[in-house]
Amino acid sequence: MTTPTTVEQVQCLLQKCGASGHNIYDHLSDVVAALVAEQPDDPYEAFERVSESVKALKALQPPANRVTHPLPNSNKEMSSALHEWLKATKRLVQAADPENEVHIAAECPDFLEVNRLLNWAGCGFTASEAFRICCALKRLLASSPGIVSARFWGKVLGIKKDYIIAETRYEGEENMTADQETEEAMDRRGTGSNTYTYFVMHSDGYKWVLLPDVLPSHIATARKIKKLFTGDLDRQIVSFPWFPGREKHLLRATIAIISADTVLCPAGLLQISDEAGDPEEDPEFEFPSAKALASTSAWTHSRPYLTTEGLTVYPDLDEKDERYPALQHQMEEDPILELTRPASEDPNLPDGRQAWNVRLVGDNASYKEASHSTVVLRSNAWPGAVTVCYNKLFASVYCGWGLKYGGHPFFPIAPNDVQLDPPDLEEQPEPQPGDDELSDGASHDEEEPEENPDKQEEEEEIEE
Repeated sequence: MTTPTTVEQVQCLLQKCGASGHNIYDHLSDVVAALVAEQPDDPYEAFERVSESVKALKALQPPANRVTHPLPNSNKEMSSALHEWLKATKRLVQAADPENEVHIAAECPDFLEVNRLLNWAGCGFTASEAFRICCALKRLLASSPGIVSARFWGKVLGIKKDYIIAETRYEGEENMTADQETEEAMDRRGTGSNTYTYFVMHSDGYKWVLLPDVLPSHIATARKIKKLFTGDLDRQIVSFPWFPGREKHLLRATIAIISADTVLCPAGLLQISDEAGDPEEDPEFEFPSAKALASTSAWTHSRPYLTTEGLTVYPDLDEKDERYPALQHQMEEDPILELTRPASEDPNLPDGRQAWNVRLVGDNASYKEASHSTVVLRSNAWPGAVTVCYNKLFASVYCGWGLKYGGHPFFPIAPNDVQLDPPDLEEQPEPQPGDDELSDGASHDEEEPEENPDKQEEEEEIEE
């Protein structure tokens, strides 16, 4: 008994190209499109005529439009790229060798377990890629002793290459970059928007690269532009308004903005200490049930709020400072919000949708000791940002293009207001007015030049 033909087998047969480079699937699509455009009275009788016409038109097409063969060196380039990828993968696998016991004094959640949660949210990685990312994180911690904690932040897609990003926290000022730029209002490392340090790598080499600390000017400009990343950290950014940095600075600013808007934690988990003002986890916190967490009111942000100018705290200026009035106006227009601000208070999107979508997936039954439901919060403002929670394990991850929802891809910024002309000076009368000025600039009160006495005597003699 013969096996019945499947739909996939029929589709492969129809898409099989012959010596001419054409196939039945494309030919039937063109014939049907021609019939729809022509609208004949009897499509059955006109089918053969239209089919012959389509064949004749394809025969008249120049050879350049047909399928071209790959270049001879493409196989060599592919083989070289595959060889480099295998070498990088081999180095990663060595980090996961159970015989190589490496003591790492840092906290790092198991990414394989986190990836299982991400699969419930529909944005997980394959098992092989998740294993490589897990090994890469382990290798990063082993090669950087100053790191005290690390986690997988997300994946930013690029035109040529993608960025895999790790979020770490350092002790002290280790591993500072030599070309780090600074600003007056910049948060020092370990505080504010620079609380965490970020590393990036490509999936072809698995080599971590340290990103520079973020500057307020980079954040303020990154909010006004939309750029697709290419995968080249040193690429110059061409945009309007002008971005004062390269792609690595734009990537770091985008990470700071996304983290401030999308990294969440259960409400009540973090407490702000009175002494240093740093958030700390409450050791007595009890996780609510999955049904209780299936609401935005049960979640709060866990990253400092960023103003439109990229600040986490306003500078303390004296009232006599000329910048004080402008600072007061800015503080009224864009006040600093709390770090643990509720996610339910996030502003709605321009089209009226809420900032978050909440779903409860998995087994929703309530058992005696544990719950098998998974809570998924998906950001509508930043497509690709999700927060997943299962029992006492939760994670906030971003996988997307680094673009915020809404707005136009290019919107020129209006110039500043035209400055007013200074007021005219008040005219006052001359306290000691003189005679009217002559045409040559002299005045009547000027002394007349003395006449020559010899010349005067000569004139008197002539008169006599």
